[in-house]
Amino acid sequence: LDLNAPDDGRGLERLLAQRRILVRDATLEWIDRIEMRQERIGSLDLAIGNVGRRHRAMLTAGPLAGAWQRAHLATEFVRPARSQPGDWERWTGEIYAGWDAARVEALRRLPWAQALPLEALQADAKAWLRFDRGQAQDGLLKLSADELRWRVAAGPRGLLSLNRLTLEGRGRWQGERYDLTLSGLRVREAGGFELASEGEQQ
Repeated sequence: LDLNAPDDGRGLERLLAQRRILVRDATLEWIDRIEMRQERIGSLDLAIGNVGRRHRAMLTAGPLAGAWQRAHLATEFVRPARSQPGDWERWTGEIYAGWDAARVEALRRLPWAQALPLEALQADAKAWLRFDRGQAQDGLLKLSADELRWRVAAGPRGLLSLNRLTLEGRGRWQGERYDLTLSGLRVREAGGFELASEGEQQ
């Protein structure tokens, strides 16, 4: 396998041509030679189904030490007539992602989140994204977090501690911008103070 060869799209074409692919209870060993670490994820289940120009895929993963207890990923999309499998900019469909008992270490694996002043977190999260011709249209996020610690300033008094945070957020593409609406926001501070929103907040 020549990793330096240009992508001709044939691999994706073969994948989307298969009627059904199932992988049950697999184990993934990840060797990261850039970050110099090795990780192991078990209880991996993968299901891919293709019928004509309609495609579905679902992936679930077991615990990753220090990151999450379980992760979920699913998608369904349709390709337009006479399109090539690699023309992802013409796909229309939906993506779902979820994490059970995700910890702050999971966020720190994302390049854009490494600079966040978040020191502790355990959360269940579910997210949906709908796209049309490769362009995000709207999405939904449901978050329930415990033991959140956010550094807002230096020193012992600069640590924001929340025992509980729940929220639901919706985003929608409107012309040249995204509109974000929050609802169901509830916060409980470590000292017992609790705050809850009424209605939707934009």
